[in-house]
Amino acid sequence: MGYETKTPIKDSVATKMLLAVLALYLLIAIGVTLSHVWVEYRYQKENIIQDLGDIESAFMNGLAVNLWNLDEKSLRASTEGMLKIPILVGVKISNAEQVMVAIGGIVNGQDKKGNVGFHVNLSGISDEEATAHKGEPYKFELFERQFPITYDLDGKTIHLGQATIYSNSSVIYRSMKLQVAMLVGNVLLTLLTFALAILWAVNRYLRKPLGILTGATASISLDNLGSFSVDTKTSGHNEIKVLGEAMTAMVADLHEAISKREETEEELAKHRDQLELLVEDRTCELKKAQSELLQRERLATLGKLTATVSHELRNPLGTIQTALFSIEDSLERNEAHQADRPLKLAERSIDRCVNIIEELNSYTRVKGLDISEASIDDWLRGVLEEQTIPEEVHCELNLSCDVRASFDQEKLRQAVVNLITNGVHALQEKDSGGKLLQISTRLLDGEFEIRISDDGAGMSDDTILNVFEPLYSTKDFGVGLGMAIVKNIVEQHHGEISIESKKGKGTMVSLRLPIRPHGGDTQSSLP
Repeated sequence: MGYETKTPIKDSVATKMLLAVLALYLLIAIGVTLSHVWVEYRYQKENIIQDLGDIESAFMNGLAVNLWNLDEKSLRASTEGMLKIPILVGVKISNAEQVMVAIGGIVNGQDKKGNVGFHVNLSGISDEEATAHKGEPYKFELFERQFPITYDLDGKTIHLGQATIYSNSSVIYRSMKLQVAMLVGNVLLTLLTFALAILWAVNRYLRKPLGILTGATASISLDNLGSFSVDTKTSGHNEIKVLGEAMTAMVADLHEAISKREETEEELAKHRDQLELLVEDRTCELKKAQSELLQRERLATLGKLTATVSHELRNPLGTIQTALFSIEDSLERNEAHQADRPLKLAERSIDRCVNIIEELNSYTRVKGLDISEASIDDWLRGVLEEQTIPEEVHCELNLSCDVRASFDQEKLRQAVVNLITNGVHALQEKDSGGKLLQISTRLLDGEFEIRISDDGAGMSDDTILNVFEPLYSTKDFGVGLGMAIVKNIVEQHHGEISIESKKGKGTMVSLRLPIRPHGGDTQSSLP
């Protein structure tokens, strides 16, 4: 299957690599060419300096004769002849008194380098004549050679003056122009050949295989994973071929992994269906078992409640029965005044029975809250004034809440009275020492707290754990619903109740309720 994808040449990695290689080659070629030109320049400069020495040898005797004979015409001819030599660009000649007598061409003048024209005068050349013409600064490098002019007379050497001859770099440039042009042409031709060779190689061994890999990558889909294979059409075991083989192996692994995943998903689907059926069966069994357990719990609760209530009612009913018998006997003997005591006893027993029934009603059917606003401290003070507290119990008040709150006054009164009664009973069980009952209020963050504490007998850890359980009681009388009812009332107000107690040290019960109720009424009943 053919996968080749054509990438635009300007965006191709191969093109960018080619440009990078050509740029590197061009930099190297430029460096080599400049080095070659510099070496050639130095070589030509040395040749010119050597040629200046040859010119010195050729003209020194003629110049000596011209100066010895003071032949200005011959000196002019010799100087012009020297300036016609291709490598010379300037000449300066001075006599023994260092007076300039001939100057011409490009020389190193008094103030700058440049062309001074041509002047010959054995009497001396003026400074103006020896000054370079005004214009652009001379841009070529000057090479000069100085040599003395001497004349041999009867074996004696006479110093007649000094000559300076000049050449410059333009001479070298003229001689190297063709050579540099051929060198640059050779570099460009080599660069073009190299570029074409690299272009062919990159296209053959890189761009085309990469196009195949790119097309193969784009063609991968779930439909052809099993049959996918890519051939980069390259010889040998190079990186591109290894990459193609790795891609083929990767796709094969991916196909195998997807196949295994599909098989696993099918197995999971089967197990899921089986598990759902199993869960459904187990759920039905659990619901049945829960229903049976709930029925047993209801029967157990009902049995416990029946036993407790029957036990609590049996004593007052027995008392009522005895009182009725005494009243009947007193009436038969016409002693009605003897019936007062059994009658009061019967009334107390009836009140006890009524209280037991009211506790049951309060716990099993909780009515909605009748919310009204009142001052916590004033309301609690009024509740305490209604209570009859034994003389041996010292009641200490610390009402510092000083806030108005919304709550069900009757229900909260029932809870507080229950806790005060429990505190009094705990103090009455105390054998010796003072008996202190403390009632306090305080304001917290958006809540008020009522604390009722005593220094009575205290509770064991087991009693604390079970104190809110219905029908749980440590007393010889009562149904055991008091603290459960208190907890229900507090929770109806969206509050919290906590107990701290230590055996032999006393108990503290804390009620924390919101100043403003923030929820609906709580309805509850026994199952």
